Amino acid sequence: MFSGEQTIAAGSVVIVHEDHKHLSALRVQAGQTLNNRFGAFAHNTMVGKRYGEQMVSKNGRGYVYLLAPSPELWTSSLSHRTQILYLADIAMICLQLEVLPGSVVIEAGTGSGSLSHALARGVGDTGHLHSYEFNATRAEQAATEFESNGLSPGRATCRHGDVCLPGMHSFGLRFVIYSQENTTPTAPQGDTARAPTERPRNRVIVTPVFSLHRSCVSVCVCV
Repeated sequence: MFSGEQTIAAGSVVIVHEDHKHLSALRVQAGQTLNNRFGAFAHNTMVGKRYGEQMVSKNGRGYVYLLAPSPELWTSSLSHRTQILYLADIAMICLQLEVLPGSVVIEAGTGSGSLSHALARGVGDTGHLHSYEFNATRAEQAATEFESNGLSPGRATCRHGDVCLPGMHSFGLRFVIYSQENTTPTAPQGDTARAPTERPRNRVIVTPVFSLHRSCVSVCVCV
């Protein structure tokens, strides 16, 4: 996703733009065909085209645009495993966290990876995103997407873990966890928590995330 390649090759990730409400992501594979309401589009024909080009269907009656992947387009085309954050909220979070190249960010609650991709771009090649997901299946899916989209191993790592449990302090951070029912900061056992105002070097953003069996929160810490 961050390679800067201009030409589509076998194995490339492409965002297929049908219209402003319908976008989908695919990986170009030899012999495969994309079928949608505008017709059939052979993957082999995509190879060699430049990102941004229009591609006409096999019958010549329809067309799509082949766009280069970006965090914004990924948010618009990803498969929703959970509720996600959209561009306005993502932009505000990155601003408030002051995410810059070289930043180290912890994301508690990977979910569908919408915010993760924007954070991975922000930290650059010299920083890193450590993302945690308490659901094992979602964590595995997100880790696969991170690798497929070029986020890992360099910029981002997704781990299966629950930040509400003790032991989530291997990075030497003091961070704050908020619950939906109780807005008082609490810390995992063995950690020393301080309110964000007491630790100005760190930026803490908390956004609600809802699951089927409990309410939890998504916490992002940038150092």
